[in-house]
Order: sequence, then structure tokens, then C-alpha cells
Amino acid sequence: MRVFAALSLPEGLAGALQPGLPEIPADVRAIPAARWHLTLAFYGDADDEMLECLQRKLQRRLGRWSGGGIRVRVSGGGAF
Repeated sequence: MRVFAALSLPEGLAGALQPGLPEIPADVRAIPAARWHLTLAFYGDADDEMLECLQRKLQRRLGRWSGGGIRVRVSGGGAF
């Protein structure tokens, strides 16, 4: 299983971004805008044990965060 940490986009943001993006080539498999996200970290292939370890670490880090909302400026992108 491929594992990554990501932030979901607020509702409607992906649709608002779509018109400014270049045309997707026919040989590229596109995902629906509703599934777009910002990848924070990509861990690659993981077995169940590694997945559980990553989940615990992420929960600890998020548990320490006491901030409100965050501001994000996007200035590039990619696909894989």
C-alpha cells in the first residue's frame, strides 16, 4: 500500500483552481477534482506495521498543534 500524509482542500477550492490549469494530456490518468489534495509527505510502500507507526507519529504531532487555521500559498504543482 502506498502511504502519504495530505491535507484535503476546502470544498469548492479544487473547482475554482481547475480553469487555470493546463489541459491534461490524453495519456495521463486524471483524478476527479473532489479527490485533489496537498501532499505533505510521501512515504512510499508500507506494510501494516509501518502504517500503524506512521499513524501514531502523525497523531502525536497533530495532538501538539494548538493553532487555529493555517494560511497556505501555492506556487507550483506536480503530478505523479
